[in-house]
Amino acid sequence: MAATGCEVVTTALSTDDQTISIRCIVWIFPVYVFLTLGLSNVESQFPRACTTDETLSSRICCPPWRGSPCGEHAGRGECSTKHVQAYGQDSEVPYEYNQCRDDRIDWPSGYYQHYCRCKGNYSGYDCGECKYGQYGKRCDQKKILVRKEIRELNVIEREKFLRYLNLLKDTTSSDYVILVARDRKDPSTFMFRNASIYDLCTWIHHYSTKPILHDCSYAGMRDFAHQGPAFTTWHRLLLLFLERQIHLLTGDDCFALPFYDWSKDKNCSICSDELLGSNDKKGNILESSSFSSWG
Repeated sequence: MAATGCEVVTTALSTDDQTISIRCIVWIFPVYVFLTLGLSNVESQFPRACTTDETLSSRICCPPWRGSPCGEHAGRGECSTKHVQAYGQDSEVPYEYNQCRDDRIDWPSGYYQHYCRCKGNYSGYDCGECKYGQYGKRCDQKKILVRKEIRELNVIEREKFLRYLNLLKDTTSSDYVILVARDRKDPSTFMFRNASIYDLCTWIHHYSTKPILHDCSYAGMRDFAHQGPAFTTWHRLLLLFLERQIHLLTGDDCFALPFYDWSKDKNCSICSDELLGSNDKKGNILESSSFSSWG
């Protein structure tokens, strides 16, 4: 048996090989009810290690993992080259010193020509993590998270869920920064800032909702994550990223986000102080909510 709520199941694949599947009897599925306090591709994050003047000017984002770029010596990945034009150089319509191109297209070619390509089940900006659903030092273990509808959580499970969300809000991301731009069409106005892990996730979502930039103008109100076939899969990937950040921060890799089945509700039953917070007549969240101090 594994630690705290996890059952290890070994399944033989052949006489020579076997995989270990860890079945977590866990509490908590993606609740896509983001507390809007204010993510292209969900991988549109900016690793802190790749936002220095040197990395931005060289267009190389291949951070070291245990002594070699992208963990190459450990067989985890390699620093590859993507033969594309730099940000703002493929449009015929000029804009001051640059030509206009949406920086999210063909991510991350707008910022980096060299970046980590991970092998096998390895993942992450430096190939130091596992693909979603894979675990272990060699990323060769599977873990199945059994999720609950949010209203089925018991008191202990609910308190853990809320505590983890507050921890994400109070902890500055050590791995990523967010992009701030006064003018999306002018890269000289781009700045990178620190953000909490939770705000990083909401920023990724915000970043995806910006209208698509084409030839120095915005192509209607469509974006890369909504109003199209990518809606469900994109948001699922975003929630997996959020869940992974909880695992890394707390060490509780048997935690799973809960889901909310709104088809059972005529009103917002999770808008209560016990869950995501209730509000007054003006729409302000009540001080009795655990999220009332968020800003």
